Amino acid sequence: MVSKSHGLRISLLVASALALSCAGVDPPSGPDGGRGDGGVGSGGGSDAAVIVDLAPPIDLMAPPDLVPACVDANTPCSTGNPGACGLGHAHCVNNVLTCVPDATVQACYNGPAGTQGHGLCKAGTQTCIGTLGECQGEIVPSRENCFNDLDDDCDDRIDNGCPTTVFLGAPRALAPVGGTGGGMVSSARCPTNSYVVRTQILFDDGDTSATGVRVFCATPSLVRGASSYSISLAPVSASPSASFLGARYTPPDEDVSCTTNGFVAAWTTAGWSDTYVRGFWPNCANGTITLNADNTLSYSLAKNGMGGSVGYQIGTPFEEACDASEVLIGYDARLGFWMDQLTPICAPLQTLYK
Repeated sequence: MVSKSHGLRISLLVASALALSCAGVDPPSGPDGGRGDGGVGSGGGSDAAVIVDLAPPIDLMAPPDLVPACVDANTPCSTGNPGACGLGHAHCVNNVLTCVPDATVQACYNGPAGTQGHGLCKAGTQTCIGTLGECQGEIVPSRENCFNDLDDDCDDRIDNGCPTTVFLGAPRALAPVGGTGGGMVSSARCPTNSYVVRTQILFDDGDTSATGVRVFCATPSLVRGASSYSISLAPVSASPSASFLGARYTPPDEDVSCTTNGFVAAWTTAGWSDTYVRGFWPNCANGTITLNADNTLSYSLAKNGMGGSVGYQIGTPFEEACDASEVLIGYDARLGFWMDQLTPICAPLQTLYK
């Protein structure tokens, strides 16, 4: 097959030869000296023919078809992505009309309904191209931090459920010691919401029996620190706070003080008794406070060795302790000439919450 360019060249050569012949120019002679056309010619001369060659050949193929330009439609469309990334607008991307998402991330929140935007709670963001990504940066409700004065649980209340006040619960009597005599029932109890921090015991020296008691009390207050709670004590102004005396007594023979420095309290009562209370004394305890995971407070007391052995060692020894979360708030007694019977009284430490 002859290409268009080669065909054009042959055609031009033929046309050139014809033109020269018409002008009286003989074609070139053959090898025998004759005419190149076998003796046929109109001019009869021996001049050589002139050959015109157009080189290089010209390719006259048609140009390729032009690709139409993409037109930005900017019309709403659906991308097929989830959530906010599902909406888009049609735009030209690499000369192809494509639905481009209006967003590549969306807001997210996994907290309970009605908490977003309240207190510390806020939405986060997540990717939404193809599939939803992990929600990042959100803050959902948490247990109240009782030390930051912020609304951590997002209920529009600050520090709700956190401890505010320590107080004493209902009194509880321990087992009485001594006999059943004595016609006078007496009490020496601390005022409401206070407990024993110091005790004076009175005796009848001649008969070696206890005959009276004086208690000194202090009121606890709950103190919030930077990351924990403690108790401070304020002595009750009346001194002593309460007392009872039998018919025979001498000035105080024993004085046991737990002090009011830190969280301390009278906690156990020890001594000797038979038909009378021959001798007794309180033992002190140090207290600790624990803030539990649910923001409740737990109180625990343990004997610290303050107190000691005082009084007359006659009869059967005894020691009675309040529970671990209780403190001694005073004594009840049956009195005659001496202290016939003694009953320690305890009360639990309790908490009010905001």
